Amino acid sequence: MGRRSRAAHSQSEASSAAPAAQAWSTVAPNESRPEAPTGAVPLVSWEPLRGSADALDPVAEALGGDPSKSLLVQETAELAAVAASLGKPTQLIWQRLRRGIYHEAILSVEGVITLSDGRSFTDPTSAANAAQAVTDADGWRVWRVGVHGAHLGDLRDDLADRGF
Repeated sequence: MGRRSRAAHSQSEASSAAPAAQAWSTVAPNESRPEAPTGAVPLVSWEPLRGSADALDPVAEALGGDPSKSLLVQETAELAAVAASLGKPTQLIWQRLRRGIYHEAILSVEGVITLSDGRSFTDPTSAANAAQAVTDADGWRVWRVGVHGAHLGDLRDDLADRGF
């Protein structure tokens, strides 16, 4: 295919992709979809996204929290409470030497975790996931105060037990 025909071909593909996207993304789950889409468009879910601001959080409700707040908002508030209880900037360590995992961070008094590369987070799970480049870390269980100190989750639970 020559240079001119390639450009014409890609232009016709671009113009046919828009109707395909429109046709597939606007069909509700209970309606039929076109037999064959004309472009590669992923299906769109009509369910609220997990953690979206307008969705109630069933996990928070089950654990006795406020279901109208997203899990991220609650974790941010809980981390801020833990940080305030420590009273000073605190070094956090995530260490699993046999697995080759070692990360350091600083928890500010305001509840912000700053990784050694300078990225900052207000939620320990987001910080852990970013530090290790994963999506399944539980920041409350992996971050410790110092090398052998308490996990952030244990500090959070102690505050909850004391009514803070």
